[in-house]
Amino acid sequence: MDILIIAPEITKGMKSIGSKALLKIKQSISVIEYQINEIKKYNNHSAITIVSGFEHDKILKLYSESKNINIVYNPDYASTNHGASLSVFLDQLKQTQNLLVITNGVLFKNNPFKIKPGQNHISQIYCINKPKTNFDIGYIGESSIEYLFFDLPNKWTECVMFNPMALDAIKNIDKQRISQMYLFEIINLLIEQKIHFNVQTTDKKNFMKINNVRDIPKAKVFI
Repeated sequence: MDILIIAPEITKGMKSIGSKALLKIKQSISVIEYQINEIKKYNNHSAITIVSGFEHDKILKLYSESKNINIVYNPDYASTNHGASLSVFLDQLKQTQNLLVITNGVLFKNNPFKIKPGQNHISQIYCINKPKTNFDIGYIGESSIEYLFFDLPNKWTECVMFNPMALDAIKNIDKQRISQMYLFEIINLLIEQKIHFNVQTTDKKNFMKINNVRDIPKAKVFI
């Protein structure tokens, strides 16, 4: 399984502060460093790609000499959404396999991305068992997802695993259309195309999301 962290955007109200991915949360560890360190605890052999944009040079400097970590630049980061960054990554992908996508500012622990036996060929969305601050997108469905949107009661963590069939379908979406789509909109479109997504639920204590600097004290406690 390859891993993609989407972190190009200028977070609202933070242009003068800097990239959310580079916010320091504890012991001089930034959000992006924490995400990668946590991934490597359980997926040390997976290739990790970061799609950057805002403050690209600083992110590149962090990982320019790291093995299995690739930095891809989204030049249109200021005017596009998740779909553009996903397309930038897929354009340079040489081999299609399962892809775990993690969005900017999402922190996790206790290996919440484990795939249940026999389900490694099925796309997954990762959810929490109870609502939690800053997770605003919910879903309709039980063992499989029917629809994602804002303010639905069952909460999604904004992390998803696409299988090769889903990735091939994403590649076929018009580039201009997908560039303005958020990740949940892409998943909804794939569901319309009869691509199945399992719901994988974990305890809410295993996830948190940083929206801005005001969430840093909570992040320090979380990690």
